[in-house]
Amino acid sequence: MMQLAKALEGSTNTNFIWVVRPPLGFDITGEFRGEEWRPEGFTERVVETQSRGLVVPQWTPQLEILSHESVGAFLTQCGGNSVLAGIAQLRSASDWVAADGRAVFHCQALGGGEKVMKRDSVKGMEMRKRAGEVKEVITYAVRSDDELKGSSVKGMDDFLDAALLMKEKTELGSKSCIPHFPSPQLKMAQRKENTPAIVMFPFMAQGHIIPFLALSLQIEQRGFDIIFVNTPLNIKKLRQSIPPSSAIRLREIPYDSSGHPGLPSAIENTDVLPPHLIFPFIESSLSLKPAFRNLLSDLVCGGAPPLAVVADMFFGWSAEIAREFGVFHAIFSSAGGFGIGCYCSLWLNMPHRKTNSPEFFLPDFQEAGLIHLTQLAPSISAADGSDTDTKSVFMRKNILEWSDSDGVLFNSVEELDKIGLDYFRRITGRNVWPVGPIFLTGDNRKSSRISPEKCTEWLDTKPTNSVLFVSFGSNNTISASQMMELGRALERATNTHFIWVVRPPLGFDITAEFKAEEWLPEGFMQRVVEAQNRGLVVVQWAPQVEILLHESVGAFLTHCGWNSVLESLSRGVPLIGWPMAAEQFFNAKFLEEEVGVCVEVARGVGFEVRCEDLVEKIEMVMGESEKGKEMRRKAGEVKKMIEDAVRDDGDFKGSSVVAIDEFLNAAFWTGDSSSLKRFHVPNDSIALIDQYMDESMNKQVLFHFETLFETNQAAHEHRKDFDISFFELD
Repeated sequence: MMQLAKALEGSTNTNFIWVVRPPLGFDITGEFRGEEWRPEGFTERVVETQSRGLVVPQWTPQLEILSHESVGAFLTQCGGNSVLAGIAQLRSASDWVAADGRAVFHCQALGGGEKVMKRDSVKGMEMRKRAGEVKEVITYAVRSDDELKGSSVKGMDDFLDAALLMKEKTELGSKSCIPHFPSPQLKMAQRKENTPAIVMFPFMAQGHIIPFLALSLQIEQRGFDIIFVNTPLNIKKLRQSIPPSSAIRLREIPYDSSGHPGLPSAIENTDVLPPHLIFPFIESSLSLKPAFRNLLSDLVCGGAPPLAVVADMFFGWSAEIAREFGVFHAIFSSAGGFGIGCYCSLWLNMPHRKTNSPEFFLPDFQEAGLIHLTQLAPSISAADGSDTDTKSVFMRKNILEWSDSDGVLFNSVEELDKIGLDYFRRITGRNVWPVGPIFLTGDNRKSSRISPEKCTEWLDTKPTNSVLFVSFGSNNTISASQMMELGRALERATNTHFIWVVRPPLGFDITAEFKAEEWLPEGFMQRVVEAQNRGLVVVQWAPQVEILLHESVGAFLTHCGWNSVLESLSRGVPLIGWPMAAEQFFNAKFLEEEVGVCVEVARGVGFEVRCEDLVEKIEMVMGESEKGKEMRRKAGEVKKMIEDAVRDDGDFKGSSVVAIDEFLNAAFWTGDSSSLKRFHVPNDSIALIDQYMDESMNKQVLFHFETLFETNQAAHEHRKDFDISFFELD
């Protein structure tokens, strides 16, 4: 490094940009100490006084630098990427071989090498000439227009064709009948846009964005491009959650909370919103409509129309925009069918306004059973259903717009949630695809105040099923009096260990410092957490998935948000319900009355909670009571049900796997998905007919085979009805 610096200073006709790191034997990610590793005064003389160079620690924008006309050569380690980047921008290179038998460059040697930079050097001119020739070769290789397809473009096409053909051959068998025309997947892969893209558009809240991101990663693994749309602040946060292996494209659309009375300025998500501002924030999302339309217009008019739009349950208005541009549209609900079904039915019918009884049935969802007034979220209780009530108008219109979509995706499981899913099939008249449970791995979720390793280390010291996990989700807290009673209950339930995620109580900034001495029983931390080591108190957020996976966790005291419910039941962990808002009250009702894996202890932040009642419920679920044993048994059954739903092997495809396949198949339609048909052919084989009205294919019909035809004759018998050609694979 010292010799290289001397050479750069001695080559007085050469300016330079030098990317530096600590030399061999030092931590290369550490601070670069120029005064030790370069000639004395180098920076002052060459960089500052003469302005002949830039010295940049760690990393620079290499492509942008090599693209600039002032760059005449590239001193490089000759890595393949760097070589191609240099030649593609017409740069000659000075070799620096960093491997066994490496060449050591002394100051004098580099002085000779500096002739490469001289315009009148014969060697330098010859190198620049050859670099220009190679640049032209590379330019032609990646060219793709009406006149020419370069060798690299053809190579990529050949690879994709071969891969997709082999996939179809593997799936259909060596003697199976396959379409003479390429499948939609193959057809899409041959387009200039490369991969079919799906636009994902969640509401601006963590409980919505996380399931959308998890679904995006699943769809991406199936070979689709993902365009993830949200407001600038949320996109910035998302960049930290997307794994390095993912190619998800993030697109921003503008949102300005200052245009909505009552909302704080510079707010783009629900992270720090108090409960009474959540609904105004939901209503304000209508202002995203013009920007989303412009984004979709840019994609379509730019020659790369997306295959589908998957929009949030609060963005029913997006269906009209997708239809305007001829793009397939689906709603994605991160909530379960039963809970959100009750919630939607209340908004559509307002039955509590038509009775004096504290209990009532939902007129279009009577199978949900009796609903109690205490299960109504404050926003519904305050609404009157009139045309002047903005909340009622927004929610009714939004729910009815689901029917304008081509279908509805749910983060749920058919076998678990059939009552609720069937409700939406009935009221929307559309396909409903339960594709859950959908989770993010721990690596892709938000950071915690406590590491998964520390949680696991603590849990390893506790007996099986002895730990109660207490968390109220990412945006909720309880009142100060409720927090005090819960603290007393956890201390009195002496046979129960716990991990408790805490935030400042209602009325305080939930992102502020947690003051245990004010909001927990006096001496609680010293007695229960420190002296007895019975609990962990974690501020703001804990690694929930990792905690619920541990065998020492016996139950989960939760707000019954659907993401948390699925994370718990996927591990066979029963629930103690304390619902807070929206459909969570009906999730708790469903899990207790229909599934038998939950017991409810409180409702919302206004509920009067007593320590004695909490202790009774905690000990019942965590102990050896018959009720507790039955809840654990049923939770185990649901765990197996969920495992089967997402199972995908050679002998079996679970209901959630089939549902996502059906959604993607439906998205490949160019027309109205309601014309999707199934029919039976001999040998009980089923074919899914995709009527691809594509002029380039002479309006012929494509077959997607869901099961193998035992003979080609089974399909040929139906050729009298459809114009289809077949061939056999050897």
